[in-house]
Amino acid sequence: MDKKTSPEKLLHDLRNQLNNISMNAELAKLELATPHSQNTTNHDSAAPLACINVILETCVRCAAIADDLTAASASGNPVDSE
Repeated sequence: MDKKTSPEKLLHDLRNQLNNISMNAELAKLELATPHSQNTTNHDSAAPLACINVILETCVRCAAIADDLTAASASGNPVDSE
C-alpha cells in the first residue's frame, strides 16, 4: 500500500493484534481444559495447535507494527503501511 499511517492508527492496529493473541490463547486454554469424553483425558491437539499458530503469526504482525511505531516516533511523521 502507498498510504501513510499515523502513530495513533498503528497503536489501534497493535491493540487489535494483542486482542487476537489474547483471544486465541483463551481458546487454546479452554480446549485443553475441557475433557472431550468421560473416558479419556487425551485432547485433540489440532484445535490448540491452530490457536498457537495464529498467536505466533500475530506476534510477527505485532513486531512489524512496533517497528512502524518506532519509525514514526523517531521521525514525527506518518509512516508507510503495508
